[in-house]
Amino acid sequence: MVKRFLPFLQWATTYKRAYFTKDLIAGLTVGIVLVPQGMAYAMIAGLPPVYGLYTALIPVLAYVLLGTSRKVAMGPVAMDSLLVAAALGTFAITNVADYIALAVVLVLIVGATQFLLGIFRMGFLVNFLSKPVISGFTSAAAIIIMVSQLKHLLGISVPNSNHFHEIVNLTFQQMGHTNLFDLGLGMVGILIILGFRKWKKSFPAVLLVVVLGILAVYYLGLDAYGMKLVGEVPSGLPSFTLPKITFENIQSLWPMGIALALVGYLETISIGKAMEEKSGEETIDPNQELIALGTSNILGSFFQGYASTASFSRSAINQESGAKTNLAGLFSVILVVLTLLFFTPIFQYLPNTVPQVLLWSPFLG
Repeated sequence: MVKRFLPFLQWATTYKRAYFTKDLIAGLTVGIVLVPQGMAYAMIAGLPPVYGLYTALIPVLAYVLLGTSRKVAMGPVAMDSLLVAAALGTFAITNVADYIALAVVLVLIVGATQFLLGIFRMGFLVNFLSKPVISGFTSAAAIIIMVSQLKHLLGISVPNSNHFHEIVNLTFQQMGHTNLFDLGLGMVGILIILGFRKWKKSFPAVLLVVVLGILAVYYLGLDAYGMKLVGEVPSGLPSFTLPKITFENIQSLWPMGIALALVGYLETISIGKAMEEKSGEETIDPNQELIALGTSNILGSFFQGYASTASFSRSAINQESGAKTNLAGLFSVILVVLTLLFFTPIFQYLPNTVPQVLLWSPFLG
């Protein structure tokens, strides 16, 4: 009974020494991708990049202990980030602090919804969603994400909009102001990722693109040519902070909170089952997954995280790198912690175009 509510006991009690190295390598490999990806996804959500790293801490650690899939990699993802931006974009928010506060309240609603669904054993709801609906939703989200973030690859400024056709129109209007240094560096990054994907998949091409982008700005002074940079990323771990809950916030955010809760659950179950089909190991418990996701997002809201769920690209990397148990997630968290404590000054030289290349990478090739 205890193992049912604390799934980590199931693999911890049978853990083999041979698993440790594989989990370590997989966790660090995923962590290398998670750091720049998390920053890129936070930018999609309209948040400062560091909030993507905050979301890669407590929620991931909670899933290590409570999650039933041993292959999925948790944290910020593109689709949920886009939905967060869509939800908060309807508010007339004048400053970043208020925007962050609403994002934190939103993830608390998401977590509470998932947790309650898990407690009442509502995991069967996912069975009512057909594969064509899931495929269509995913494909549409991918197109919207890529188009909405095209401005960073081109180095142009495009006003925010909640309507896809307006984003396309505004982007085309600004194309005449494309920064060739942003575009050139972005295209080089895309070619590097595609090249290594064809030549040697196991090579961390994402890390290479990030390093080359930072070095190019630092040594060639590309920021002097109008290239937009991520800028200063605050160092240090997030502090415990209570979400600023008001009746008005709850009333305004609960519809999108419920939608995000269901989408996040659907993503995790879909990815987890796909990983299980490849590995031949079935461990997923739908109701416990809801509790794990809910707990992850609730705890994340107290440490300035936003919506967290399973990532397809990072889960695939996790499996390909040989992960055996959820312990791999702990090593990813350790890498993010080290980044926040010691390496954030480096990222002030990271061009905005590079995180967007990493965002596009799952759809390339």
